[in-house]
Amino acid sequence: MEETTESAIKLVMIIADIPGDELILRALLEAQFRLTALPSAGGFTRQESKTYLCAVPESTIEDLLSLLRGLPAPALALVLSAERFERVGEAVSTR
Repeated sequence: MEETTESAIKLVMIIADIPGDELILRALLEAQFRLTALPSAGGFTRQESKTYLCAVPESTIEDLLSLLRGLPAPALALVLSAERFERVGEAVSTR
């Protein structure tokens, strides 16, 4: 098992409207943010959206939020504290 040594890890949940989600995905990947993408739906109209999960050091939160603010794609970013962040088992995919 591998546990992070970073003391201030944050989990950022980015809920992106479709269309616009691919623009956000490309921008995050180009900026070297590692993430997990999940299909999602919600709200009163149950509109389809994409949710990205990104665990980052607290020191990079403003960089990530500034990147999102500069994109012409609507999104909601939730920054959550992650008291413990641990990778367990073998990787499922190496894409």
